[in-house]
Amino acid sequence: MELNEQQQEVVNHIYGPALVTACPGAGKTRCLTERAINLIRNGINPKNLLCLTFTNKAAKEIKQRISKKLESEEMLFFIGTFHSFCAAILRKYGHKIGYTSKFSILDQKEQEDMIMNIAQKMGLKKSNINIYDVLPHVNNWRENLETDQELLDRFEEHPEYYDISIKYLEEIKKQNTIDFSGLLSETVRLFEEDKILLAKFQEKYKFILQDECQDGNYIQFYLMNKIGEKYKNVMIIGDIDQNIYSFRNARYQNVLDFKQMYDCKHFILDKNYRSTKQIIKCANNLIKHNSTHLTGEMETDNEEGQPVICQGFENPQEEARWIANNIRNLVENYGYSYSDCAVLYRLNNLSLEIQIALSNQGIPFTVIGGPSFFDRKEIKQCISMLKFLINPQDFLAFSKIASLVSGVGIKTIHNIEQLAIDNSINILEVCKNVEKYTDKKNTQELCNKINESFNFDYSSFHAGDCLYNIIDKFDYMKLLENSCKQDDFEDRQLNVNELVNSATQFGQKNKSVEKYLQNIALISSSDKENSDSVSLQTIHSVKGLECLIVFSTSVEQQIMPHWRDLADPNNSVELIEESRRLFYVSITRAKKLLYVSYCKTRLQRNAKGFMSTKKCKPSQFLYESELLKKKKHK
Repeated sequence: MELNEQQQEVVNHIYGPALVTACPGAGKTRCLTERAINLIRNGINPKNLLCLTFTNKAAKEIKQRISKKLESEEMLFFIGTFHSFCAAILRKYGHKIGYTSKFSILDQKEQEDMIMNIAQKMGLKKSNINIYDVLPHVNNWRENLETDQELLDRFEEHPEYYDISIKYLEEIKKQNTIDFSGLLSETVRLFEEDKILLAKFQEKYKFILQDECQDGNYIQFYLMNKIGEKYKNVMIIGDIDQNIYSFRNARYQNVLDFKQMYDCKHFILDKNYRSTKQIIKCANNLIKHNSTHLTGEMETDNEEGQPVICQGFENPQEEARWIANNIRNLVENYGYSYSDCAVLYRLNNLSLEIQIALSNQGIPFTVIGGPSFFDRKEIKQCISMLKFLINPQDFLAFSKIASLVSGVGIKTIHNIEQLAIDNSINILEVCKNVEKYTDKKNTQELCNKINESFNFDYSSFHAGDCLYNIIDKFDYMKLLENSCKQDDFEDRQLNVNELVNSATQFGQKNKSVEKYLQNIALISSSDKENSDSVSLQTIHSVKGLECLIVFSTSVEQQIMPHWRDLADPNNSVELIEESRRLFYVSITRAKKLLYVSYCKTRLQRNAKGFMSTKKCKPSQFLYESELLKKKKHK
């Protein structure tokens, strides 16, 4: 396929700064690839080119395209992520600031372990430090190139966290290790301390291309401009309308700042080669409501296509059955395959009813970017609670529950299991009368907790009430919160609540806890990856991908936009605009057919533990995209 006029202008641009804003499906990767090839064919030494990408996947794709076009296996210039670029620099020149070439790169878990060890060496108890309050701040501080005072300000309420952070940075350097934020910040420090080396890189990389600029953070933007400031032959490609990663420090302001910094040529790629006119119309209607929208209206030469279907349902179970029925109909009657279909949602917990509905109809699916709902750690733990409730001889379920309690080790668990074996009784009977069998304090405390939580007649309750009672008595939510960072806890808490809701829905038709566990087991066993399967994934994980048929689900006020976005008094407009971009990304993944759905009610449990039906409203984005019409008041 030939380049269109706009794309050709991008490819032909050689000297001077340039901004390329590209709508979804505009062929920006092809433009970037063709421009690199064009520079080489116009006599630019490949060694003077630098191409920076947001992901390793994008870098690999660009490398393959260029190699094929130039008929060369050898890549003559650097193409890769900022982190891989900085790692290469530090391997070669890090000795100038105290690193050897053999430094290790720490992952997040290793960072957490090191910070916790430092805190304990400083005399702080494990219970007195929240690792998830320290780590993001020390990372963000470096990625935003803030001052020491700004780090101190971040820890105003916990000055000891500042001391931990400083000691952590000293310690990783002493051990010749570096973390991901450090790869960026130490490269900046290297260039600041060695101006001759910086000048060498500025001379070497006369032409710079950066892909997905809106997804980069501040320090990446700073580093790119620092290297490119001599020749200013910098081209950035991005789309503010697809900026959905602010929680990772992504800045759409990079695009706006670049425009202000340079008298740059601005190319707009507004022709979409992916979607039908009907889908494009819906997307255009939506995104024009964002104040940051730069690209203009998308256009397409594609067919008109089928109208976008927007449907409301009484509850998530009806919505899920509708999705499953439509997928089966499309496959059986219209010649599509399961792999042509993608189901998108904002939060992982919203996938539960969809997984159940697909499984019930024998439709294969694959959960992309994470485990299936039933493979999540917190869900397995909750299911183990129900298993142990109905079968106190289930040692595996017991060990999973007992290990949740702080201070309980494998030895204590084995002691209780052995008491059950030696006395020919089940574990719950050991727990009821533990003082008869042992005087070990740890064993007695655990048994008492198990007895308080599980010793009740479950036959008069359905699965949802049983699970809720155990979670409450066992203080599971508190145990869960202590075991993970805040953002992760909120996600896990939502998953647990959704499981309780689902168990309640099942219980309204069948009270048997055993039948509920059997149903879950059958669903879990059918959830195996299949080459021809429906993709289930969050919208955040789908950017950069496309699919023939998309189901965008749970598009409700309080979910998209999220209730936290709506409630934030300082940043509500900014957060709602990002939510709008999220919905925009979801609908622009669709090539042929787009289904959008929302629920009118959802189950929730009140403070007293009673289930109630919460009314839901369609998202404001459905009206903005004109998928729903506002009722006119007479």
